[in-house]
Amino acid sequence: MRTLAFFLMICVCGPLTAQTTIYNGEKCLTYHLKHEANDTMSITGIQWEREKPSSEFTLKGKVPVKYSLQLENDTIAKLVWHNGKKDIFQEMIHHIGWPIRRIDGKNIISEFKITDFDKDGDEDLLCIVASNMNGNQWTIIYLNDQNQTKLVKLLNNADNTDIWDNPHYDNKTKLIECELFSGAYGIQSNYTFRLEKHNAIPVYKEERDLTNEEPVIQEFVGENGEWKLKKE
Repeated sequence: MRTLAFFLMICVCGPLTAQTTIYNGEKCLTYHLKHEANDTMSITGIQWEREKPSSEFTLKGKVPVKYSLQLENDTIAKLVWHNGKKDIFQEMIHHIGWPIRRIDGKNIISEFKITDFDKDGDEDLLCIVASNMNGNQWTIIYLNDQNQTKLVKLLNNADNTDIWDNPHYDNKTKLIECELFSGAYGIQSNYTFRLEKHNAIPVYKEERDLTNEEPVIQEFVGENGEWKLKKE
């Protein structure tokens, strides 16, 4: 606890561009509350009518990229780009409260993380917007576009979503590997996308339907940016 408090003290007392701390080996955005989190009507206990916590940060790269992520309430965070001339609203990020659940007094360590996801030497932003008891971590990925000096969201157009299931990038194969875990019943899947610059190209997907006595397994391959059924 003392170590945690020490890291939090550094991040809230230091410059606004350093509102991060290392937690479990990962660089996480942190927030400081003006009031104790004791509102029992809130998922996290935050008194939202009195708080507008914001974490400002700079993504390291050839050209530094500055942003802030502002918590609007239990389920919405606002991403704002500071382009050097003015603040530009980029988008609202919807979550279920879980990403900001870690509260220590007036301080929050969030599940909004800074990491070099695509291993290109520039820091990116990962927002783990939800999780469940099966271990799924539904993640939104923002890649550092040095040409625009801003973040761009990586989309899964084949599945029409911006959510990735436990994504991991292999720099040798250039593949994003994802896995959706299931409990005793439900759909479980593994899928891969090839990363080309800031585009995700579908490669392979396997889905297992566990709702029947005999699991149904389907295999898909990527074709023209979409999934095509290969075998069932």
